[in-house]
Amino acid sequence: AGRTWTDVQCSRIMELFMRALGWGRHGDDLQKKDQYYGNMSETWAFRHFTPSVLDREYYHVEGLAAQLSQGLYELFYSQDEPTLGILWVDKYKGLEELPAWKSQKFEYSVLSLTLIVKTLQEAGIKTVDLFEIGAGFGSMPRMISEAKAQLLKETQPLYVRNYAVFDVQSVIDVQTWYLNKTAPSTIRLSDWNQESHLCNQNTTALCWAAVESPESRKAQQLWAVDTYETLPYANLNAPLNVDFVDVTKRDMFAQFFARAHVEDDSVARVLVAVNSWHEFAMEDYMWYYNAFIATPRPYGLGVDYLLYWSERRWRGVHVKHDLLLKGGPRLKVEVLYEDCSSPITCIRLFKFIRS
Repeated sequence: AGRTWTDVQCSRIMELFMRALGWGRHGDDLQKKDQYYGNMSETWAFRHFTPSVLDREYYHVEGLAAQLSQGLYELFYSQDEPTLGILWVDKYKGLEELPAWKSQKFEYSVLSLTLIVKTLQEAGIKTVDLFEIGAGFGSMPRMISEAKAQLLKETQPLYVRNYAVFDVQSVIDVQTWYLNKTAPSTIRLSDWNQESHLCNQNTTALCWAAVESPESRKAQQLWAVDTYETLPYANLNAPLNVDFVDVTKRDMFAQFFARAHVEDDSVARVLVAVNSWHEFAMEDYMWYYNAFIATPRPYGLGVDYLLYWSERRWRGVHVKHDLLLKGGPRLKVEVLYEDCSSPITCIRLFKFIRS
């Protein structure tokens, strides 16, 4: 019958269990977080996206990335991968007869980022905002933040301006812990579910003020507002802004982000969904479809590209794929890249053209 999260309420209950387990173990104490999240290969609540040194059943994708662009492949693949949360990896790396170990999440991120950046460069795009549905550990924002300064020096420069992660809060807790440990100087984290967040206080007046103009947004540090053409030289090494948005805050984020970037017609938007979005119940799936695909700017988030990894064994995956291809009266869809050579996974890059 295939896999599926068929019931939204069951998914919500699962999330409550995951949050209760996490906060019950660490209570937001940093030392206890290190202990709890440090062995995620053995923690049931996170095993579904935790890489393991014993799991080598996935097909290697570095060859695909190198075929797309040798230079971009080397830029991303040359990065070191943190081993936080991966049990036994220190033993694996100690075996000299084995190659340097790279996890599944790392190799998938290399291919994804190579494909995205190559596509944007070929289109002549110089500034981009990225959105990701289900980010696992947070490997892609970490890797793009490390490559951010180098991408600005490319023959075809690209300025990665903002990055937003949409996930459940229990996993956002993992991502913020992981990125605070691995990328403290290259990423500026913003968790929309924290009480101290500008847009999550008793009054949203400050947030509305920050949305009203680029000067206000810059002063409040809500988002980066420059484009490549206006980027000050002093900001070339500035940290990447990464927002973490859980289910309860996604409507607020979508509204504020859309209103704050009405004037950004020259800035591309890319949605990334690597083995995540296709798993959702249709009710949740349609929220992201409506917010990112069906609703154009300035009323919605209106992305220009979608990188979409999906597994054939999930129930309803073909219906969701057909929905993406269908387009609409003023929405044309092109498939720029497709690789379904794996017996399980298909990788597709869609382009959306609105009139």
